[in-house]
Amino acid sequence: MNHSNLINLDPVDSQAQWFHKSLSREETEKRLRPCSNGTFLIRRSENYPGDFTLCVAHNYKVEHYRIYIVNGLFTCDKEELFESLTQLVAHYKRDADGLCHRLISPLLCESSKHVYEPKFFEERRAEFARAGVLLSINELRLGSVIGHGEFGDVLSGTYRGRKIAVKTLKDGMGYELLIEARFMIGLDHNKLVALIGVVMVEDTKEVFMLTEFMANGNLVDFLRSRGRQQVEREQLLHFAMDWS
Repeated sequence: MNHSNLINLDPVDSQAQWFHKSLSREETEKRLRPCSNGTFLIRRSENYPGDFTLCVAHNYKVEHYRIYIVNGLFTCDKEELFESLTQLVAHYKRDADGLCHRLISPLLCESSKHVYEPKFFEERRAEFARAGVLLSINELRLGSVIGHGEFGDVLSGTYRGRKIAVKTLKDGMGYELLIEARFMIGLDHNKLVALIGVVMVEDTKEVFMLTEFMANGNLVDFLRSRGRQQVEREQLLHFAMDWS
């Protein structure tokens, strides 16, 4: 073993939701194979002690990419170098850049999964009710998957006849989704996606976050799916002004 490759992980990396300290290749494949394209995790390499492996679900298979350590920096291709695994993940979330698929959402490690405390769930229900955004599941109709978010799948749907987008949860992500919903309460701007409301099912502890439906999807995918000839200069300028 090359001792120059041994490195202490930054605490942000070692505590990240996608970092699985001691997951075997066999167990990794078992967990990732059924997942949607772009679901990923990082584990310690079994074959190359000191290095790491980026594992990505794609078409019901799992691709494993060795993460080398070069002069204290992390790299999958020995061309793009990163100071941390977090930076590496951020890069491949923006662009597949040689991977089988762009990184979409992490397969959570066990330490990052939370079990709802009844008090937390009830406090959030009461808070959303006071804000007037707690909605009834009886009036929610779910449609097909239209995308994949940080917390789980994004579905089309209708609420009281209005077309909406519905964020759903991956196992263990309830806290994070409810925190995002709390942040969106009261945000009212024509350049921001509006929160319609939150559905919290008391029996099953399911959570759905309802937002306005954007016909063209998110801006990043919109730009990636169109060439320069299809997006006019004036349109790009408006995007930049809205962002700033």
